[in-house]
Amino acid sequence: MSWVNANGLRLHVQQLGRGEKTVIFLHGLVMDNLSSWYYTMANPVARDARVILYDLRGHGLSERPREGYTVADNVADLLGLLDALDIRHPVYLAGNSYGGLVSLAFTREYPERVAGLILVEAHFPVEGWGEQVAGTLEVGGVWVHKPSVLAWREANDKRHHRRRFAAAEDFIMKTSLIADLRDVPPYGREELSTISCPALAVYGEHSDVIERGHDLARWLPSCQLEVLSDAAHSILMDRTKEVRGHVLEWLEKQPAHGPAHEPANGIGD
Repeated sequence: MSWVNANGLRLHVQQLGRGEKTVIFLHGLVMDNLSSWYYTMANPVARDARVILYDLRGHGLSERPREGYTVADNVADLLGLLDALDIRHPVYLAGNSYGGLVSLAFTREYPERVAGLILVEAHFPVEGWGEQVAGTLEVGGVWVHKPSVLAWREANDKRHHRRRFAAAEDFIMKTSLIADLRDVPPYGREELSTISCPALAVYGEHSDVIERGHDLARWLPSCQLEVLSDAAHSILMDRTKEVRGHVLEWLEKQPAHGPAHEPANGIGD
């Protein structure tokens, strides 16, 4: 276990492997943490690349401030992490669900730091997305106290279940997470078409965000879309082998630090 101080926060970080490519894994929202990538993708990728996984702010073992959960805050955390680890060459960002949104937002802000994108069931905000996510989280905060859920928790009274429920409840009810996500500005063709690095997008055929995958394929200048048949949003866990196959095959074809581009602010190879 290791810790990195980035953007004023103490982040829980795991590092594996070595190689010319560097891959940063970003996980999903609230109930997720770096373990979802660690147990599915990190070790195979680390055979040929340097792999870095971290718990996003408020998640897992990373510090949980009471305020500061905008997408911009997460982008600043990632920038701080790269700087703290003295990673100056362009990296590959692999984002699952909400981690995909952070990856896209970071790439828009700092294109010179990104060699390519791996987007698994990636969210990105369309009109009304922030309000919808905020509403879902508000319902989630009430849901953890429903009698049926409390009964399930009592019947499955295992330490890791208790920790996860307590953490989720604290995160939803006692931080600015809901308010910070409510007003996320939408992304459209204009915003996404500025992302020029190569991208791989993997979605389930029956995912509730499958349209975002088709949008990425249409709007990103260089995006390969893979749709897994008869699959839903949880493909990272439910269809791990297939997702892993697409990721490894795509990564193998990519250059170490991505396409050549003009360095910004003195940053480059």
